[in-house]
Amino acid sequence: MFLRFLPIIFANILFAAHVMRFQGLYPALAIVLLLGTLFIRRPWVPGLWQVLLLLAIGEWLRVTAMFIRFRLAMDLPYIRLLIIMGLVILFFVFVIFWWQNDRIQAYFKNKSETRKGD
Repeated sequence: MFLRFLPIIFANILFAAHVMRFQGLYPALAIVLLLGTLFIRRPWVPGLWQVLLLLAIGEWLRVTAMFIRFRLAMDLPYIRLLIIMGLVILFFVFVIFWWQNDRIQAYFKNKSETRKGD
């Protein structure tokens, strides 16, 4: 089951690195500590993560627009930045849909529905 959690773990660490750059260490640590909710096997956990990922996507969109405006104002190239940030945003959208996986949902809804070796 750990491999199914890798996209959310990577997305969380990526967003924590972003937060650390702009807001500092303690908010980034708070975001990383949210990974502890993956050990809570309750039906609300996948929904919580989907909401958190949507909020992260909103932050990525805001920062992307800010960087693009800055680069346009300074007459700097911005296409590579737009491609990279677009891929990051698409990855977060992918992770939201990844969480709709039946096995992940079953893992959080009922312990007996998952296999031991999973």
